[in-house]
Amino acid sequence: WNSGVIGIDTDRIKDRFLRPAMILTKYDHNDYVRASVRSIPNIDMYGILDEIQEKHSIDFKENIFEMEVPTEDGLQIVEAFGGHSQACGFSIHKDKVAPFLNQVRKEMETLPVNDFKYTYEIIDNLTFEDITSKLISRLDKLSPYGQQFEFPMFAMENCTMGNKIKPFGNRFQTNRTPHLEFTVLHKNRQIKAVGFGLHDKYKKLVTKDKSARYNLIFTIEFDSKRRPGKGSQPPLTLNVQDIRKSRR
Repeated sequence: WNSGVIGIDTDRIKDRFLRPAMILTKYDHNDYVRASVRSIPNIDMYGILDEIQEKHSIDFKENIFEMEVPTEDGLQIVEAFGGHSQACGFSIHKDKVAPFLNQVRKEMETLPVNDFKYTYEIIDNLTFEDITSKLISRLDKLSPYGQQFEFPMFAMENCTMGNKIKPFGNRFQTNRTPHLEFTVLHKNRQIKAVGFGLHDKYKKLVTKDKSARYNLIFTIEFDSKRRPGKGSQPPLTLNVQDIRKSRR
């Protein structure tokens, strides 16, 4: 793994499997391994790793998360661990990786099964008419968003899907198109939607039956790729997180 992109890759694995994810990769020309960790809302991976480090320091009188760095006084060993509950990273000596991973697995096995249920904090159910540029402008006034103040997540029920989809990946995914663009319809209006990692699920779930209805979980944003008309704002896009068939 390229150590410069493991954060992005770990995040994508977490999103695809809806489980905490960890990627470890070797540094060039030394004995240390770099790791990136991403988690799901109910599991505090930073807290779990911090507890493992504390137990290791008590048992072995040393840090488990460390790396070797050059200084004016020569190579020095420094602590290398940081982040928060949902995203963190560390470095570790290659000889400690195997026992460390065994300890991680033991800690994860103690967690309640319900902690592994992926949940979305939905702040409101919207109708098609609620999704407007005015709503985004109001949301922008609350920015910046980030850890412990996530961008608002919404739900919309009984949606109709357009007939055409546009699968896409990136230049390193020539054999897979995990993402897709599609449209959500209501009367004479349609809104562009994008689903990262949802291509396979969409293909299995969405049928050509025009009477079929679906429930969406999404955030709302402006479509930065499309230029607005003079004096107007860019078109809206739904960034869909999940999709299910409506039971109604």
